[in-house]
Amino acid sequence: MISRLFSKNWSLRAQSIIGLDKELETFDQSSLFKEFEQEEIYVGIFQIIAQGLKDKVIQVNSDAIVLFINYVEGKFKNVTKFTNSEQRVEYGKAMNQIIDSMISKLGDSHPKLKEQCATALMVGGTH
Repeated sequence: MISRLFSKNWSLRAQSIIGLDKELETFDQSSLFKEFEQEEIYVGIFQIIAQGLKDKVIQVNSDAIVLFINYVEGKFKNVTKFTNSEQRVEYGKAMNQIIDSMISKLGDSHPKLKEQCATALMVGGTH
């Protein structure tokens, strides 16, 4: 699933993000996340979102924003701090990339994308 994020085919990249969002719905039963510490998962998800927002295809951007909103309002909602300083730094880098991308997309000509970014920034700001 993760390897599809780097596919040349944009629909595979979008499917990968959507699939990850679905895996997060069943997080506790997911075989995808069993090998990792929770903080690694948190950072990895935000790095994937940042990657999706860098994509030139609007649908991939949109799917990454939906993942961000669902993740921040869901599994990540009760996270208050990282115990591992390296993970905290990686989280900060990913969040900076996400916020920068969303702010720049507020000026996009695509109205749905602009609205999603505004919503996501507000959701992220409440965390």
